[in-house]
Amino acid sequence: MPATVLRFTVSERVQHVILALSLITLALTGLSLRYHDTYWGRFMIELEGGLEGRGLIHRISAVVLIAVSIYHYGYTLISRRGQELFQAMLPRKGDLGKGFQSFRYDLGKTAAPPEWDRFTYFQKVQYFGVILGVISLSVTGLILWMGPQAVAIAPKWLVDLTLVIHGYEGLLIFIILLFWHLYNVHLAPGNFPMNMSWITGRITMDELKEKHPAEYRRVSSGGENAA
Repeated sequence: MPATVLRFTVSERVQHVILALSLITLALTGLSLRYHDTYWGRFMIELEGGLEGRGLIHRISAVVLIAVSIYHYGYTLISRRGQELFQAMLPRKGDLGKGFQSFRYDLGKTAAPPEWDRFTYFQKVQYFGVILGVISLSVTGLILWMGPQAVAIAPKWLVDLTLVIHGYEGLLIFIILLFWHLYNVHLAPGNFPMNMSWITGRITMDELKEKHPAEYRRVSSGGENAA
């Protein structure tokens, strides 16, 4: 059996699953309302229990999303493991250049791929993109949740703008998750049909060497444990 190294703890895997499920549910219930005048939109609303059922599912999922996000922020601030992961996720000098090198490598313009550490430039962009997206969705969603009362504390134009931002932000995150994240993590060559680390929490040393060579050298030198 090949040696493996810990990639995600149980806590991190649970956070990831809850985040993914809540975002997917929010996207489906949000898109069905956004396109309620289409056949598939009406069909989705029926599956969701009508307009009232759809609204209830959407709000419950929103509460779950906010709760898991708050937990994750606390995890990165309080736990040693979370602090280490957050530090590794911060942009570093050379990340942008490595990103361009990766594009050139994918296009066959350079012979060697960039030597990533624990996280690649694209993983960092997705991570902070989701953080900003969740904050935006949460703030705008809470304002919309207030219904007519929102107009009592904010101008109508601001409430209308909030509705537009909330809708397009949700659509953007759904597209990113469906195409960019899904492809890079599961469907890209070397990962297809699925990267199992989100379930097992571990990756092989060979995979680490190929995709995260800088981290591989640190692990190989005894900086982290493989098993």
